[in-house]
Amino acid sequence: MSPSPPILGRVRPEIPVALALTLIALAFFWPLIAPSGAVDPEDMTLVVPGGELAAGALENSSALAYDSLWVEVDPSAVALVRGAAARSLEMLARAGRAAEESGGTGLSSRVLAAVRAYRHAAVAADSSARAASILDAVRPGVWRAVGNLTSGDVQAALAEWSEVAADVRRAREMVREALLNLSSVDDSALLSPSHAEILNESRGRLEALARELDVILALFSLVESNPEAAQKALSAAAAARDGRLSPQEALEVLSSPGVARFVSGVSSLSPRDAGRFGGQVSQLRALIEALSRAAQGDQSRGPCQGPGAGRGEGPND
Repeated sequence: MSPSPPILGRVRPEIPVALALTLIALAFFWPLIAPSGAVDPEDMTLVVPGGELAAGALENSSALAYDSLWVEVDPSAVALVRGAAARSLEMLARAGRAAEESGGTGLSSRVLAAVRAYRHAAVAADSSARAASILDAVRPGVWRAVGNLTSGDVQAALAEWSEVAADVRRAREMVREALLNLSSVDDSALLSPSHAEILNESRGRLEALARELDVILALFSLVESNPEAAQKALSAAAAARDGRLSPQEALEVLSSPGVARFVSGVSSLSPRDAGRFGGQVSQLRALIEALSRAAQGDQSRGPCQGPGAGRGEGPND
């Protein structure tokens, strides 16, 4: 059975329903507020529903993006939040034009500030939703690649990774774009304290996802740069872990510059930053530590199991 996803990434089930109802209402009323050519000062009030849609879309899309690397996400939920983000941008554009035409009053200035803040939130929501779609498609391949690597089969790991690497990098770029937009939001311009909370929670999810992706990308960059050295290091490390490698043999393996770079690179990876891949990263680091200990003549501890070693293979898909 697959482990339950972390609480951080869960989507509250009532939110998609609320968004769906909001979109249905907008679909009904949109002809009444659709562009008519002339700018209506009352259009400034659209900043309120536009902001609500942006906040809701951001909350859902950030959770979907985070979850997509762990469990299957519903494509209709992704489409829903992208639709909400698009509607939000339309309404915010109308509110912004009306505020610009109103002559620079105090109200119009506040509306324009809110429009700018929620526009960034809506764009971030769309980027997050796009990342969710990409990661949902490549999730099984990513987990297989990592699993093969922790099993010491570099060739199989690279075969899986080659199928998903470009999309993982593309998803990471989407997350980067979302975080960049969120960093441009002026919290003081938001219309509700709950929206500021949503913004912070969403940023936290996306930052955690970014760290996970960065660790995986760094790991496979190490492997891709010198597959032969990676395989040599992992095979020797497994032998050292099982007490089958002499100090002289371990020193000989570590004397290879390629192996030394791989060992140093793996040792620098952070299980904490790896998040849901933390167990696998800990397992790889434990292997590397076994090789280093063997080179120092310390094989008395026997098989080494690092923190989280042997943890789940990842979600069943």
